[in-house]
Amino acid sequence: MFQLIVAVISIALVAALAIASIFYGGDAFTKSSEKAVVTTLINQGQQIAGAAALYKTDHGVAVASTDEVVDGSHELVTEGYLAAAPAGAKVTTGNWYINADDARIEFDSAADVSSVCDEVARQGAGGCDSGYFYFDL
Repeated sequence: MFQLIVAVISIALVAALAIASIFYGGDAFTKSSEKAVVTTLINQGQQIAGAAALYKTDHGVAVASTDEVVDGSHELVTEGYLAAAPAGAKVTTGNWYINADDARIEFDSAADVSSVCDEVARQGAGGCDSGYFYFDL
């Protein structure tokens, strides 16, 4: 009987700890996923910027500004400067653009990106502007 009481108390304590970790740790899990998305965006921006720098070094001119890039049809991909077009992150469409000054990755219009943009500002690499994550070239 004593072992049964100890077992019931142990199960109750484990359940209480599990509930407490979900309640108090939920914010930490959310922030970790936002940091992962931002890290993916920064990585993709750096890949595009690096590929554009290599292109400029090889050809002597900056890569041409472009409209929407989908399915790897950009010369950075076709000429081998990027192995593949950057895939969509959790909050992006996968579409990317190159301007004279920066590379832009389009946010999904249905995604809530305000917290992602706050994390981008905290990390200080790139920025958010009118539906895009941008990274200076």
